[in-house]
Amino acid sequence: MGPAGPRGSFSFQTGALPFSITTRGKHLVRLAMKQTASKSEADKRLFAAINTLENAIKTAKSKVSSNLTHQDTVARLMCYESMVHKQRILVNEMISHRDRGNWDEFKRHADLLAGTSNMIQLDVVSILSEISGRNTHTA
Repeated sequence: MGPAGPRGSFSFQTGALPFSITTRGKHLVRLAMKQTASKSEADKRLFAAINTLENAIKTAKSKVSSNLTHQDTVARLMCYESMVHKQRILVNEMISHRDRGNWDEFKRHADLLAGTSNMIQLDVVSILSEISGRNTHTA
């Protein structure tokens, strides 16, 4: 690490975010699509990942909505549905930032998407495990 901060590259993938970022200090220098992904392919993969997350939420919601004892879980899942809708807006904004070369905002949006997607995915998997009886942990 030099006086300007860490240098190098890192890659991240949030479900379908196939981007590689090169850094110099705290500044993003270059963003490149991974080898085979064109912009349109990457965009399709982003929306496909959101669709997958949305379908998992719908599956969990359908399994718990008939049970009155799970109404708090249904409320959580409804909140996640709203978050996925907002993620679609973020993806569109992120694509716009990418196309304009506004990499700081692009990365900020990617980080927000990664964080919210991870949180939703972890909780939905937990809910589905609990419903199917595979979760043997009791509080």
